[in-house]
Amino acid sequence: MMIMPLLAAVTIMPLLAAVTIMLLLAAVAIVPLLAAVMIAVSCHDLRSDHRF
Repeated sequence: MMIMPLLAAVTIMPLLAAVTIMLLLAAVAIVPLLAAVMIAVSCHDLRSDHRF
């Protein structure tokens, strides 16, 4: 009877670990994208200011 909880833990723990790792990777990937967007917007604003 103790085998089922062990199987449940063995199957659920890697899934939780994979979900957490994917969330961390998504956060790490989104931060540079946001920074690049902010830099692009600031550069565009500077260019427009120089134009006018």
